[in-house]
Amino acid sequence: MNSNESHPPHHANSEETQQKTPFWSFSTIQAISEKIDHHQGLTWKEFALWKFYELTDHPKPRGNVIVAKSMEHFDEILNQEKPVAVAFTAPYKNNCEHLKKKIREMAPYFEEANFVEVDCSITPNICYQKNLVSVPAMDVFYKPDKNNDKVYRYRYSYSHSVYGFQSFLKDYGLSSYHSPSIFHRMVKKLEAINHQQQQNVPSNK
Repeated sequence: MNSNESHPPHHANSEETQQKTPFWSFSTIQAISEKIDHHQGLTWKEFALWKFYELTDHPKPRGNVIVAKSMEHFDEILNQEKPVAVAFTAPYKNNCEHLKKKIREMAPYFEEANFVEVDCSITPNICYQKNLVSVPAMDVFYKPDKNNDKVYRYRYSYSHSVYGFQSFLKDYGLSSYHSPSIFHRMVKKLEAINHQQQQNVPSNK
């Protein structure tokens, strides 16, 4: 299987990325939700954060991270013609846990991309075939045509955040890029309304 690998510029510490980093993560919201479900008290900060989360138009969870079970399973995911963000991890590296946590925070925001975790201690054949040098690592694979063996591979070295991954997909022009912004959803809704109105207009004969 042929692959092209490209390395986007690293700007995880740039001022722009730091400004865009959200002050809450999905895992934080989950933790607050669990405290509420168990009738546990919230701090004033948690209470304010929960109210902000309830009152704002924020992206909803749309899926979980897939754990690759075999090389065949991994290939099936690639054949779905979506960008596939893959976190290569191993239990003997402590910083792998940080990456696993981050991709679980990012995944719910992107319905047009798949997020996959590959544990190199369980499925080493995937890591060997992808010529992985060290872990943790995060690559994005993209196979635009399932009938063609061509797979594009990009090393993801941006900030591990929702905004960083969104910028990455946009910068590389991946056709399945999906913006979770309010503006994007408004445009889609207006297009749907306009289409419906056009269908309801009687034709002049």
